[in-house]
Amino acid sequence: MAAEMGIPSGALERIFVRLDRDDVARSCAVCREDLQGDDRRRWLEARRRDFHRRVGGLREPGPPLGSQGPPRADIRERAGIQRGGDEHADQHGWRYFTDMAELHGLAPTADHFAAMVDLLGRSGRLFDAKELLESMPFEPDPVAWMTFLTACRIHGKLELGEAAAERVYELDPSSTASYIAMSNIYAAHGMWEKVASVRKKMEERGLKKLPGLSFIEVDGKLHEFSSGGKYHPRTDEICEELTRLHGLMRAAGYVPDTKAVLHDVSEGEKETMLLYHSEKMAIAFGLVSSRGSGEPIRVVKNLRVCSDCHTATKFIARIAGRDIIVRDCNRFHLFSSDGKCSCGDYW
Repeated sequence: MAAEMGIPSGALERIFVRLDRDDVARSCAVCREDLQGDDRRRWLEARRRDFHRRVGGLREPGPPLGSQGPPRADIRERAGIQRGGDEHADQHGWRYFTDMAELHGLAPTADHFAAMVDLLGRSGRLFDAKELLESMPFEPDPVAWMTFLTACRIHGKLELGEAAAERVYELDPSSTASYIAMSNIYAAHGMWEKVASVRKKMEERGLKKLPGLSFIEVDGKLHEFSSGGKYHPRTDEICEELTRLHGLMRAAGYVPDTKAVLHDVSEGEKETMLLYHSEKMAIAFGLVSSRGSGEPIRVVKNLRVCSDCHTATKFIARIAGRDIIVRDCNRFHLFSSDGKCSCGDYW
């Protein structure tokens, strides 16, 4: 529960050291740390090594292949793959992946393969990720292909992305995520006819993109914001704060990422649309509602944070001198006051 709330590393460490021999709770702590992805948490590696010793050791033979192995070891190994380490993550993750069968006697599941595909994608090794997908001992599920498609979107790989999207369309025709990802890839390449064709395909299949909504709690009351929505009673203050922040961000080197706008409009219109994204409005409201406070601002969004809002929030956190915690549909983003995000700019 503590990690789900985005509680910072110091508090989580104090909780972790009290877990003693509760291996299930320790597994949860390790997995939650991976979800938060804060690369400052060097202590996690020491805890992970200690945990491995407690449940069988990294270099001790495991039970027969196919058995359950150490308590919750399948979950722990998935976390190890996803985390990988702060440097050479793909190599460390691959070690965890191969250790499963060779040392622990655990057959990798679809989740483990998807975690490894994700890690290879983070490292830019997309062809290796595709080869791993094609070599799986069972048919890759939609999660694995969607993980690969996400990597293609981040790295701008058009042809690989199209191939991955087709697989997701076939395996999970009701999912909108693959269509949105391909729209982003096409928009980044300026292929507006393709963007329109993706929208048309969604309409033909009765699929609708969810509106982006962001939520923030202030003084015990939950406030909801939508992109471009100006129905909040303090809209004027929020817009004034956004304009102020925009000027300071520009002066600090911020450049709006207009590729995040999936509409064929002018650059000026795109910048205006980006300025009033729901998470920016929620963050601005949090700032004007807590001037003089050093407490973190916490925002929840129902969709994935767009690339522009991610960059902008790093600038805002640094300008305001405040930590900003955003929980989107994929993960936590812990934007620190030094202008960095815990996800390492990969989400």
